[in-house]
Amino acid sequence: MLRALSGLTTRGRCLLAAGIAAAVCSLVLNERDLLRVAVFVVALPLLVAVYISATRLRLGAARSLRPDRVAAGA
Repeated sequence: MLRALSGLTTRGRCLLAAGIAAAVCSLVLNERDLLRVAVFVVALPLLVAVYISATRLRLGAARSLRPDRVAAGA
């Protein structure tokens, strides 16, 4: 699980932090609707991180230049 959380991007970590902040605010303000939104916002990056770490799908990319480069004057 810790490995999955280390794979979160900055956007995912910010979303997680915003969800935790919203949960704290909902508890202080006693707002149940805000707590529902906070639970969804916290669960979304966590579930995606677990799903991505559980799958064996790996992406890769390669570049090549065709035709090969020609020396100047050739």
